[in-house]
Amino acid sequence: MDRRELLGVGIGLVTAGCLSPEADAEAEDPVTIGAMRLRNGHGESHEIAVDLQADGETVFTTTRTLDGADDEGATGVDIARDWPAEVDQYTVEAAIDGGGPETVVFDEPHPETCHLVTVAVTPDEFLEILYSGNGAETC
Repeated sequence: MDRRELLGVGIGLVTAGCLSPEADAEAEDPVTIGAMRLRNGHGESHEIAVDLQADGETVFTTTRTLDGADDEGATGVDIARDWPAEVDQYTVEAAIDGGGPETVVFDEPHPETCHLVTVAVTPDEFLEILYSGNGAETC
């Protein structure tokens, strides 16, 4: 065996398994949504409905009516985690006032902690589903 063949075999052994989908899946960190905030930045009250799925199974559902924003800003409520932690994927589906839902999928782990998800009615009366780059205080 010459040097090139030996080098090729060596590289093949070093990278064996690194390119397989199973190796990628096993290396993935779990995702955690540590808390959720519901906010209303519009001047009138709105009903916000939220459905949270963990790995395809509904694990949390709530419908809340939030007062309209005032001079001090948006109104809202903070919801502590009452759903499974460390899953492969969360799906957040939300709607305002019985309208069509918006859906966001969270499948990337937070680099330092866990996600803080905010479901909000904007001052222009649009629905937003956001996550905080700072993460939740507790997971």
